[in-house]
Amino acid sequence: MSKTYFWVVTLHTNTPHGPRVTSDKGLVTPGFTTGQTRAELYTTVLNAVCERHGLSIADSAVTFWSLEPNDV
Repeated sequence: MSKTYFWVVTLHTNTPHGPRVTSDKGLVTPGFTTGQTRAELYTTVLNAVCERHGLSIADSAVTFWSLEPNDV
């Protein structure tokens, strides 16, 4: 059985209207058993967050990232 993880990310983005801070969180069940690495999971989550909030990855800097087992 795959383990579920809780992730949190905070991005700082430069927009035409000035700096913007965006935070998001969620649950994910990574495919570590199928060869998915933590780096690939990070990239997947980052792409999804940027798309959800209409942000450009190139203009964003990750200032906080957490991935922890969802044991609660």
